[in-house]
Amino acid sequence: MVKEVGRVTTLTGRSGTEYEFSLWTFDEFDDIKGTFTGGGLYLFTNRHFVNGEYRHSYIYLGESGDYFNRYDNHHKESDIILHNANCIGFYSMPNSTEMQRKIAEEDLLAHYLFPCNIVNN
Repeated sequence: MVKEVGRVTTLTGRSGTEYEFSLWTFDEFDDIKGTFTGGGLYLFTNRHFVNGEYRHSYIYLGESGDYFNRYDNHHKESDIILHNANCIGFYSMPNSTEMQRKIAEEDLLAHYLFPCNIVNN
């Protein structure tokens, strides 16, 4: 469980690289999802209020070259829902290649346990 600071959460990969994800509740994301373009990493979390502050339990991490088209019929949707996801985060990687995004994704998967990811967990 990780504390939310502002509207971001920072994950540190096994390499020591920090990745700062902008956070949105699902309701907020529904209102703005058409404005997200490009690619990078995305993160599903369960956002909950504990002792006067918001915290996140990480559920799933993925990469995409096109945020806008990634969410319709996501292959892990039922698992993500079962883990009570209610928030999504984005780490933007403009002009990145698929290989660059996969390296960043693998760096984080090697350091965190995401219950809906199978690879490296």
